[in-house]
Amino acid sequence: PEARSMTMMTPDQFSVLGVFLWLLVAVADGGLPMVNPDGLRLVFPQLNVTGLLGRVTQRERHDKYLAHWSGKPTSGEVRRANQANVDSMLAVVRGAGWRQVSSTNDHNRIRVYLKSVTPGTHLETEAADDVAAAKFSCVKATAILNASPHDVYKLFLDNSQVHEYNEHCQKLEDVERVSKDTKVAWSVTAPFGPFKPRDFVTMVHYRREPDGTLMVLNRPCNHPDRPPVPQFQRAELLLAGNVMRPVQGDKSKTEFTMITHVNPGGVVNNALGAAIVNRICSQGPVDFIRRLERAAQSHPSRHGAPSWFPQRSFMRDQTERASGAERG
Repeated sequence: PEARSMTMMTPDQFSVLGVFLWLLVAVADGGLPMVNPDGLRLVFPQLNVTGLLGRVTQRERHDKYLAHWSGKPTSGEVRRANQANVDSMLAVVRGAGWRQVSSTNDHNRIRVYLKSVTPGTHLETEAADDVAAAKFSCVKATAILNASPHDVYKLFLDNSQVHEYNEHCQKLEDVERVSKDTKVAWSVTAPFGPFKPRDFVTMVHYRREPDGTLMVLNRPCNHPDRPPVPQFQRAELLLAGNVMRPVQGDKSKTEFTMITHVNPGGVVNNALGAAIVNRICSQGPVDFIRRLERAAQSHPSRHGAPSWFPQRSFMRDQTERASGAERG
């Protein structure tokens, strides 16, 4: 009987049903504020029990993690953590199980791959739940860019240029300098359809290898200056990396590899949401890589010593933060 009633619906009825479902998803995700008769704006962060519990757990993880900052990790601890994270990222990139889902035949020769990542693959962090993220595919893309590795790499050093290659990033701010090659960053995406904006807090590590390989690695973290707030859905960037190598025989070109594993959180943090995200996530890398190449070509390196790490003036050192707290 239900099937017969659906087939008898008119196109207008289908349209009304679609609008209703769109609004329901928006409210469930917290992206659409409701207004009560008194004119007060009421935002429902989550309507589903799973999402609600996820948010509570996330806040608890954030509060628990603050002890790491009060303890001020030593330079040796930071260096060892960075090396472990780089090794873990490269193991995922080089590991088996990747399935090619798209490719291009232009000069970039972009190849996009997906694979499932089992819990425990990424190094453990209290800022993310790799069990919940396991239902979301990890994405890898490779390409050849007509720009030098350093011209590509330096785009990631300057937050003001992020809009040139990442159309989804609405805001990117440095929060704290942990070492000369590592910082904490906070970013916000633009809202997508009915879904509220996502925000991320990540530890960003920059690396230059002796063979000319350049890397930018992002892992999730929490920070006392960027707690979860109602206007954004805190998402988890379990792993993001960009690896840039000079093409053998032509150092003016870059062999580029990117990898991303994200749990968007909110209403899509379930099996149905993951199925939808996994179907569309293979489209993003192609546009990202083409934008990145154009941005690198428009900002060629000038003569002089190249920069390899983010500028100190862009952020507070954790020592400055600590001394400020003592003065307060």
